[in-house]
Amino acid sequence: GDYSKGSEYIEQAVELAPDEASLRAQLAMAFLGEGKSSEAEAMLESATEMNSDLIRADIVLVQLYLRNNEYDKALAAAEVLAKKRPDAPLAYNFLAAAYAGKGERVKSREQLEKALEISPTFSSAHINLARMDLQDGNGAAARLHYEAVLKNSPDHLNAMLGMATLDEMAGRLSEALTWLKKAHQAHPEALQPGLRLYRQYIATGERLKALQVARTVADANPKSPAAIEALATSQLVNDDLNNAMVNYEKLVELSPDSAQANL
Repeated sequence: GDYSKGSEYIEQAVELAPDEASLRAQLAMAFLGEGKSSEAEAMLESATEMNSDLIRADIVLVQLYLRNNEYDKALAAAEVLAKKRPDAPLAYNFLAAAYAGKGERVKSREQLEKALEISPTFSSAHINLARMDLQDGNGAAARLHYEAVLKNSPDHLNAMLGMATLDEMAGRLSEALTWLKKAHQAHPEALQPGLRLYRQYIATGERLKALQVARTVADANPKSPAAIEALATSQLVNDDLNNAMVNYEKLVELSPDSAQANL
């Protein structure tokens, strides 16, 4: 985890072996760990130019472009990856993300469908298509994609949350609650299912259940303001004022400029 010291040594290695593309890729990872996005980008670009078979560097470079909202660069890099690995659905998932970032939803959908032609069980494409279907108001199509994912990965977090969302939209609140319980049980450390389940219990007046869920989520995410707020609020509604005060103070430490935290 000492990225700064790691970078120093890998930079020395690159000086000794300037033509070794894999070392440049490792240095890019170290730069990313330090938060040096532009240096990582430059190093990855040089690594992929030096070694066209360095697929890992291509993947990270596309992810970096997408993270920086450089969609044209992401599109070009993803096209290179797709040419190198035409049998890899991940390349078409990246192309879809780049097109989506550019606002070209039709082309984005085409790439996701191409990914599924290559690998019908590729969960990322199913999840992204389901989200597009939800945006288009086509809940039935979205459900088919989520079900396809769950058939192969019964504990897939995003698929379970998607099913909960669909049931909530349809007014099937008990079914939605069942999906949230499953998601939280399978991924007790994850924020989203725990917080959604906590809010459901608060809304239905099940205060002790809300407290149990909030405590699990806060224990797993002690630096998350949302998790700490959930724990403090659930303690408050259960009349545990002393512990609620302790956690509200912790919340203000985490978010000193938050009006809600101070309130």
